[in-house]
Amino acid sequence: MMRLSSSRLRVPALMLILGTGLALAEAVGQGWHSGILVEGVAVVAAIGYFLIGGMSNDVGAIYGSSADERQQMVRLRAQALTAEVTALAVVIGYMVQTARQAPTWPFAVIAAVAAVTFVAALAIQRVSPRP
Repeated sequence: MMRLSSSRLRVPALMLILGTGLALAEAVGQGWHSGILVEGVAVVAAIGYFLIGGMSNDVGAIYGSSADERQQMVRLRAQALTAEVTALAVVIGYMVQTARQAPTWPFAVIAAVAAVTFVAALAIQRVSPRP
């Protein structure tokens, strides 16, 4: 049974807002045909996210913002794996661009953002030892 709540609508609504902004940027830069295509993808993605969030299983609970502690740990591990794979892709992309003698700055910027975010997260999320 699907339950409708405002917290479940937040992410799909944000997806629609950001997707519309991206579609407008695409329409200005590439033409309205591209903008319509991007908006269509944003709408389908938001609807899909909303529908998945209504499922009564682990995935639905994680996407629907109603996860228990175990499901939150599954999400945290999935996010950690995503970050590791993304970091590996950045390193590989940097190496490929270096070998091609092409600009590497986009990969350097992404790596710098990841490094700064990691250090900031350690500082913000650290747990002080208990006496």
